[in-house]
Amino acid sequence: MGRFQIKTAVRKEDIHMTAPPGKPFLPFWMPGEEPPPDSSANVRPMASKTLVNILNYLHFSDRSLFAHVQENWDRTGYLLPVFPEPCLDGEISCRFTPDSPIGEWEKVVRNLIIDDGKSMIMVPVHLKDKDKESFTIILPETSYVIARREARRYPCAGVSAEVHHNGRRITGELEDMGPTAIRLKVDRAGFLSESGPKEKEIVSVELKRGGVCCYSGKASCLRMQEKRGNWEMVLQPSVESVQVFQKRSVRNPRVKLTPPPTISFKHPLLQTNFRIEVSDICSSGFSISEEDSGCLLFPGMPIHDLTVWYAGSIVAHGSAQVVYRKSDEDGNAFCGIAIVDADMDGYTRLSHLVENAIDLCAQVSGKIEPDALWEFFFSAGFIYPKKYHLLSPSKRVFKENSRKILQDASEIIHHFTYEKNGRLYGYHSIVLAYERSWLIQHHAGRSMGNRMGGLMVLKQTMHYLNDMHRFKSFHMQYAITYFRPENRFPNLVFGRFAKRIKDRQACSVDLFSYISVGNRFLDVRLPRNWYLERLSESDRDDLLEFYRTHSGGLLLDAMSLDSGGKINEELEAMYSKHGLLRRMNVYALKRAEQTMAIFIADHSDRGLNLSELLNCIKVIVLRGDELPWKILHKAVSQLAQKYDMEKIPVMCYPSEYLGEKGIPCEKTYQLWILNVDAGDQFMEYMHQRLRIC
Repeated sequence: MGRFQIKTAVRKEDIHMTAPPGKPFLPFWMPGEEPPPDSSANVRPMASKTLVNILNYLHFSDRSLFAHVQENWDRTGYLLPVFPEPCLDGEISCRFTPDSPIGEWEKVVRNLIIDDGKSMIMVPVHLKDKDKESFTIILPETSYVIARREARRYPCAGVSAEVHHNGRRITGELEDMGPTAIRLKVDRAGFLSESGPKEKEIVSVELKRGGVCCYSGKASCLRMQEKRGNWEMVLQPSVESVQVFQKRSVRNPRVKLTPPPTISFKHPLLQTNFRIEVSDICSSGFSISEEDSGCLLFPGMPIHDLTVWYAGSIVAHGSAQVVYRKSDEDGNAFCGIAIVDADMDGYTRLSHLVENAIDLCAQVSGKIEPDALWEFFFSAGFIYPKKYHLLSPSKRVFKENSRKILQDASEIIHHFTYEKNGRLYGYHSIVLAYERSWLIQHHAGRSMGNRMGGLMVLKQTMHYLNDMHRFKSFHMQYAITYFRPENRFPNLVFGRFAKRIKDRQACSVDLFSYISVGNRFLDVRLPRNWYLERLSESDRDDLLEFYRTHSGGLLLDAMSLDSGGKINEELEAMYSKHGLLRRMNVYALKRAEQTMAIFIADHSDRGLNLSELLNCIKVIVLRGDELPWKILHKAVSQLAQKYDMEKIPVMCYPSEYLGEKGIPCEKTYQLWILNVDAGDQFMEYMHQRLRIC
């Protein structure tokens, strides 16, 4: 349909009946608009062939145009919507709409008017035939295109409007919009013009389609007037930047790609599909550039269904929001758009696109040959003799599981590699370990000339996590990692940051002692009044009180022990979908009604973590002075029978418990946990310390 569906009379003084000498005949401009000072100044001719194609397109699209008609007796002018028939041989027939006020009046069709919102095509006509329902005209050799606005305005339908001004609520609907303004038709009920906003006053406006927000923000009132029996409000949305996420001191790098990516989306107000080139892009957003007169995006406008394309392929799906709009002296508009949420695979592909543009050796969750990875682990010293001694009895299981983990588990594990010509120089991975926690693991590297592969993959991982945690659908609240206290590099990266920040609710480190326990015992029965049972609410309360007093860190939150004692079904199902196992059960060792220790029985496939730290028993001893090692050992042995391993790793907290009972400790691990709300501080530390972010 055309933009103006009206049958309002055009005043005769609004119509040029004669043309100035030497000027084309320009008998019309839209009612309600000020005529240009020189109506012929912005006019260009249009050939008949071009006009015919436009008319046929209107017919194909079931869209209307306007007939400018006049009464013979008083020359009153009207605009009436009409629908064209197919055009051929220089003639066209047009049908009036059923509600057109034709009656028995004598009318003369003067012109056909085609309005695209920015310019108007005026077609002087020679009437061939007419009746009450239609008319036929002979098309002229030349029609005229009249530029009437600096920027095109677009009709909008089905969008409700709500304006708040001085505590008053004004409702209406969106009529049309342009690059810098929106026009509302305001409800008359309960509204007086004196109570409305004055020129340049700031109001709050919210636009919705079907209850879904399409725009919300501040706007300046350009004018408010009564027009054709209705109140009309024209608002200019603010171009001030909006903040979608918390500001960061260290941002991920942006790149310009050749060829440039494109984005496609349905405009929330117009419901029209847009496809626009991207100027630069990072893993959390991008910028676009358009002619100022054609840009229809305002800061604060949400984009509910965004697709990012590159080289003809889809990179990512998600939702976004316009965060800024700026204009330059050349008439170009630059818009910054933040990705608010995305699917996991799409975010990974986008991250790879950016990282690979920065460094061709960088790969994010690319295809990895298991044999190449095993060779790298051995040659880089990640699998050292003592570790291999523990792995070797189950090497076939590790090989089989590694193929599933590397090739078909993108929802739960991501790999970062630094490689050239198929040879690996760095590897790092993250795995979804608990409901809200991702485990950083398997960091290994070797030099490639003057580049250190280990540092390069660490940089990729930090970039990935820096934006990943901002997306709600990823449910990431904590990043965790284990490292040996004697290992210098992880102490520098992780340990020193925890000491520097001095806030255990932002970043905490807890020391565990590690031993391995066999799973075959003849007698695992506990003494009288001692028993092992599933974690109860009172047990959890005892655990929370003990840990907060003894540590005050993030361990219980990161393992979801603050609200329960089990991996949620969604996470189990996610692993199961990829043919993998992930399960966690929590037990309490009790003497009578007194909670003595908590056992976290983590289960996963062999090799998900090569040190089996996700396939082990973690013990938190609440009353070490009252808990003999022999009884604790029996409880551990009961749970160990549920593991398909000869030796089950057992991690004990507090770490001094084993030493106090005279039990030799094989090694110790620091469990480092970062609340991602403090992620910006960690990235800043990494940038200052290692210059890698």
